[in-house]
Parts: sequence; C-alpha cells; structure tokens
Amino acid sequence: MITLIIDGQEVQAQEGQTVLEVARENGIEIPTLCYHPFLKPYGACRLCTVEIRQGNRVGLETSCTYPVADGLVVETRSPQVIEARKMLMTMLLFRCPNVPLIQDMAREYGVVEPPFPTDTPDEKCVLCGLCVRVCHEIVGVGAISFANRGVDREVVPPFLEETRDCIGCGACTIVCPTGAIEIADEAKAVYEAKPLGPISAIYVPFLQAVPRVPIIDTDDCIRFRQNDRTDGEISDACGVCQMVCEADAINFDQQDEIIELDVDAIIVATGFDPFDANLKPEMGYAAYPNVITTVEFERLSSAAGPTTGKITL
Repeated sequence: MITLIIDGQEVQAQEGQTVLEVARENGIEIPTLCYHPFLKPYGACRLCTVEIRQGNRVGLETSCTYPVADGLVVETRSPQVIEARKMLMTMLLFRCPNVPLIQDMAREYGVVEPPFPTDTPDEKCVLCGLCVRVCHEIVGVGAISFANRGVDREVVPPFLEETRDCIGCGACTIVCPTGAIEIADEAKAVYEAKPLGPISAIYVPFLQAVPRVPIIDTDDCIRFRQNDRTDGEISDACGVCQMVCEADAINFDQQDEIIELDVDAIIVATGFDPFDANLKPEMGYAAYPNVITTVEFERLSSAAGPTTGKITL
C-alpha cells in the first residue's frame, strides 16, 4: 500500500492509481471535464490541477495523470490551485458562454461572465476529447478525431465528410459533458419495429420472466455490431458492461436457446391466493412436461412475453 496526504488527510492507495482516483475514493471532490473512469487519462481540461509536494519539489500538476507515490502531499484547494482553476474557467466561459454546465462551474470560482465578448456564443464543445477517445478506445471505430491546431482545433469526421465508419452507437453523445454532439439515428425504424419498441443493449426480455435474467440485444450492442460490421476483425469492442459487473456475469459467447413447449392442459386456480399445483397430483402437474398452471400460461401469453402474446394451438 502507498500512503499519501490529501488536504491534510492521510489516505491509502494502490500502486498504479492516480491522485484523482484516490481523492475521489476518499470523498475529496476535484472538478474535471475530460476525465472518464473507462478511458485513459488525458489531462486536456486541466481543471483537475492540484498542488503536489514531493520532497523539496512543489508544483501544479493534473491529478488525473499524476501517479500516487509514498510521501506525496497534495492540496486540492490551495490559493495557487484556485487561481489556476479560475483562469481556466474564465477561458472556458469565453469559449462556451451559454453552456449551463460551464456557467455553473465558473460561478463556483467567482467567474460570472466572459472577460470580453465572444465570436462563438453558440459554441458548446470544450475540446475535452471524451468523444474522440471513447470512439477510438471503447467502440474501436475512430469515426471522429481532432483536426487543426490552436483556436481552429475542432472535432470532425475524416475529411470533414460523413463517414461510413460511424455505427450510430451514440457513445460520443453519452460521454459529452456539454451536449455538444447530437446524433441522428438513421436506424430508428429498426428499433421501433421491435415488439416493445426501442430498448437498451442489455434488458430483461419481459417482466414476467422467471428468473428475471437480463440479456444482451445483439442488434444494439456495440460489441456485436462491430463484430458483424467487420466480419470478426474487431471482436472485442466496448465491453464496458463486463468491466463494471462485479458478479462477472457477462458472457459474450453465450448462444440463444429456444425451448418449445407442447401444452395440453391448464390448471385453473381462481381467487387471489397462490395455489400450489403440486397439491393436486391427479392433475399431472410436474409429472408431465406439457401441463402448466395459469400463472405460467399468463407469462407465456403476455404481450410482453417471449412470444409477444402469440399462442399456437
């Protein structure tokens, strides 16, 4: 274990962690715009700047990229840190004066308006790079990238033209902190044609399912869509669900299984009290595979069930 001090508090850390990760684990909040736990540290926004003392050396560093070490002394709100963040928020507010998130963050550091008029009042992109990085690192497509330098820097598709590489997964819109990216789902009709309309990539197939085990919709899952689109060349895209599942329950190799039942009898139990069909052995429940109860029949015939309510007699 590594021992360091953050804002006067002695904390423990694991080898390979960054100052930002350890601070947040211990309830110490540090502002960020370009950080995401599933992406490699980037240090673009510089808002996570902290003051770090290591031996006789003292300086301002980005906490999202600075690795922990024994004996580090970190100050997250020293006068130098506050002044640096104030300057950064001033520049961000000048670039994106009408973005609510930027306005709120700037207000925390006493910045309520841009220092001078801006030529881009409708600008929303803060060039944090989250969209570019998630497209490259998680989705594995690379449909957007940075172009140009300095004040002309922007996020664009290759050659500034619509690209076929984009699979319309929407990952870039999800990670964008300012709402700068809007995506038009050209495949909307595909999802609307599903029995219950658009769904997420992981969902419980129907509410009456017993057990209620979530499944992966291969039509909507980035990993499967990339695998199909590239004929197996990219077979390990995304996988975020597997990263966050503490139970290690995600199995991308599992195949669909269809079970057909020939039902000849239904045990009708009226009233509101649960009825155990096993108490009536003469009914044949559990003795014959084609005898089910009304509750089971209701689940099978439900419009939200596996057959969307269709019963074949």
